[in-house]
Amino acid sequence: FFCYGPGQADITLTWNDKADNESGYRVLRDGEVIVELPANSSNFAETIKLDSGQSVQYKIRAYNLIGEADSAAVNITCP
Repeated sequence: FFCYGPGQADITLTWNDKADNESGYRVLRDGEVIVELPANSSNFAETIKLDSGQSVQYKIRAYNLIGEADSAAVNITCP
């Protein structure tokens, strides 16, 4: 991630696509799904408002017809 300007942050998430039966991936920010990505995805990027001292949490969720599996949480705080 990169924090810059008045309250902006560039966030790039990258993960290993170890699933072989996923329907896709959901990216969660602070517990809310913000985007669904197709199967075999391995990255996501966005620019968000994030002021100095604020934190945001991301998780990646693989899903298919049987269920879901979450990644570990990633917490990001702008200095």
